[in-house]
Amino acid sequence: MPSTKKLMVAVMMVFVSVLLFSQLNNKFVKLNNPRDPKEMQNVGGSRLDLDTEKRVLRVEVSMPRLSFLSLQKLNETFKERYGIQVELINHEEANGRLTVEDQFRLGQPPDVLLVHSESVQRLAQKGWLLPYESAINNLETVPFWMKEDVRWNGLTWGVPAYVDPYVLVWNKKTLSSFTHNDAPPATNTEWMNLMTTWFTAHSLEEAAGGQTESQTASTQQPEFLFSWQEEDPAALLSFMWRIGFIQPNLPGERLGEPDLSSWRPPVVTNSSRTITSTAGSSLSSPSQEKESDAGNENSPYQWLEAFVQVEEYDSAFHSMQDVQWQHVWDALEQGKAMFAMVPYSEAMQGMKEPFSYEEQREVKYPYGTFARGSSYVISADSALEEEAKTWISFMTEHEQLQEMWEMVSLLPADGRVLELQGTIQRRYLSEVFLNRNDEMLALRLRTEQLLQFGKQLGRWLQSGITTESLLKQWDELWLMQPSEHDKEQEKEKEPVSPQV
Repeated sequence: MPSTKKLMVAVMMVFVSVLLFSQLNNKFVKLNNPRDPKEMQNVGGSRLDLDTEKRVLRVEVSMPRLSFLSLQKLNETFKERYGIQVELINHEEANGRLTVEDQFRLGQPPDVLLVHSESVQRLAQKGWLLPYESAINNLETVPFWMKEDVRWNGLTWGVPAYVDPYVLVWNKKTLSSFTHNDAPPATNTEWMNLMTTWFTAHSLEEAAGGQTESQTASTQQPEFLFSWQEEDPAALLSFMWRIGFIQPNLPGERLGEPDLSSWRPPVVTNSSRTITSTAGSSLSSPSQEKESDAGNENSPYQWLEAFVQVEEYDSAFHSMQDVQWQHVWDALEQGKAMFAMVPYSEAMQGMKEPFSYEEQREVKYPYGTFARGSSYVISADSALEEEAKTWISFMTEHEQLQEMWEMVSLLPADGRVLELQGTIQRRYLSEVFLNRNDEMLALRLRTEQLLQFGKQLGRWLQSGITTESLLKQWDELWLMQPSEHDKEQEKEKEPVSPQV
């Protein structure tokens, strides 16, 4: 019996010795293996690599370079704080990239996108976005029109982040030498006088084959009065509104200070074209007007237009075809253009001597300029919904919004951020964008259609389409009810269910 126990102990010791030797030998082989470490990692860790790759959050925005660099800085802070890997892409600088719509159609959208707020409802209707089921902290303190832009079918589909109103900028030396004034015209009458003076001098110069005898190098007139980026129809529409060629439909003096004492919101009843204002200008308007409930989204009224007056001065308008917005500033600096219309953030980034800009509080109603909001949305194809919401929540916190405001002058959609800085949104937005009324609802319901019209307006200034065609498109834009627009969108492509 004792001999049997000794034998068993000996066998066990041999087994343990063999096992230990085997383990030591394996470690020795791994330490001396000549294969590439990356190759070794792929052999045993492919599943881990795949999971890590899936957890990279893809975010795509479209911003000028300085704004994007500031957002990149905030993104690095986010990654350090939350440990989430984020690939941040600037669509504006990525030449040859697919459009947002193309990416969705091909099933290749990023997880998070920064889009113009007016497009959120359309993207949601197509089934391309994930809704927010929980409350959004800053939604009650953003402009009402942005709040409505991101809501559809009783759900919220985006988080408002920034507002960028358009502002008029000019070269002080050019303006002063040509008009002997430091400030631009205020009313349509003053603008028409400036355009007439420029057109007359421009015609005489062309007839003389160059600079006239009465001109010197310091007083040589600009080649054109108004410049904007061709890819930005909102800038051209802002020019038309600021000059007074489009205005809300109000009684009294149409092209000047309005009389609001007896104003009631009218509705479009048919497409008859002309009405003569007390200022004597022929403006587009419905032939009949009747009272309607203020704020009724089913009957927004048509804005007035005076494009026929512009036709004679189309040479005063010049679009910049280069995608680099700095070329607008080059034209101003060289005295080739007198005025430009750009978003406020770009105006502040490009502001230097001898440039100046017009603050919105200096623009008297009914004149104004457009403002465009941008909102963060989550793709319905995203597998990282929680990470996406965390990233968006971080970027729309007061601290980050304030930093973007201070670094690159992107106006925060959350009004509380400005209040903490001792200012208010009213200082930066046209009056129409501050009150919930019919003219605002009319604009909001047709923002995307207005931008499409802005492109046609640019073609018209270049004699690409007839005046009759332009006016017809203007009437059709306002006569289309929101329900009709929704039907057209459905015909274009049937909406699909979000893939959660």
